[in-house]
Order: sequence, then C-alpha cells, then structure tokens
Amino acid sequence: ITQEEVKGINEEEDLYNTIKEYLTLHESELVEIRRKKLPFVINFMELVKETYMNGSLSDKIISRPIETFSFITAITEKLFEFKPTIRVSNLPSSLNVPIGDIRCHNNGELVKIKGTPVGITKVLPKVKLSVFECINCGRTLTIVQKTKDYKKPSRCPCKDGMFKILSEEVKDIQFLKIEE
Repeated sequence: ITQEEVKGINEEEDLYNTIKEYLTLHESELVEIRRKKLPFVINFMELVKETYMNGSLSDKIISRPIETFSFITAITEKLFEFKPTIRVSNLPSSLNVPIGDIRCHNNGELVKIKGTPVGITKVLPKVKLSVFECINCGRTLTIVQKTKDYKKPSRCPCKDGMFKILSEEVKDIQFLKIEE
C-alpha cells in the first residue's frame, strides 16, 4: 500500500467521522425529517461554523458535491435507517455563476444560480437500476440506468437473449426551466 493510498484512507476516515458528528448533532432534526418524509436541508454557513475545527466537510461539499452527498446519505442510512434527500441552503456568494456562463466544465461542481422559473414538468419516474433474469438459465443481470435511454441486456452468457424484469429501483425526477 502506497503512502498516497494511506493518505486517502485517512482523509476518508476523517470525513466519515466529521459527517457522523454533524449528523449526531442534528439527530432530533433527522428523526423529524424521517417521520415527515422531508428533505434534509443543510445550512452551509451553519455547517461551516459547526465543523470549523475540521473544515473538510464544507470543502468537500464544494469540491466534490456528488460524492460527498452520497457519503452523507450512506452514513445517514447507516445511523438513522433512512435515505434523505439532501438540499443545501445559504451557500457562499463565491459559488454564484450566471446561468448564461454555465458550461460543461461546471458539470459535477456545486454552483449557485439566480433565476425565475418559467416551466416545470410533472413528477416523472426515472429508473436507476434494473435487475433482469434470463428465462433460459435463471442468471440475474443488474444494469445501472445512467442515461435517459432504458438499457436491457442484449445477451446472457448462456447465449440466450430472453429476459424478464425482476425488480427496478425508481426515483422521482422533475425538470425545471429557469431564466435569468
């Protein structure tokens, strides 16, 4: 194991402990959120104050938001036995990006925008994961649905191409059109 890998493990362990402390501090709020099925709103400036001794959590939210929110969700699920929808409020103005300036290099970054909603779709189902079973041999194949095109297995290792769907993990999505 290299020194880089050890450093990465230590950073991840520190982040885990910081998230666990933060969630424990908000235990009563999380219990209520679970009961009422509400999103978990993280006030960013309060987070910075509450974790000032270890600023890694706020830094990670800004630098690697998708990975960090997944980590927060997983730890919340482990500690409180539910998966919250996470929202962030009170972000610093340094994250402001005019809508017209958003480009592909912003993909995966946390940005703050201002705009007026001009259109919204109905809530739509989005399949995240599909589990198929080969009708011939009974083998199960799991496909992560990353794109808007629904993917099915083309062939089974037994050379058959007939499958039935065993289960699907579905998430509600909605599209919002905004303008400056």
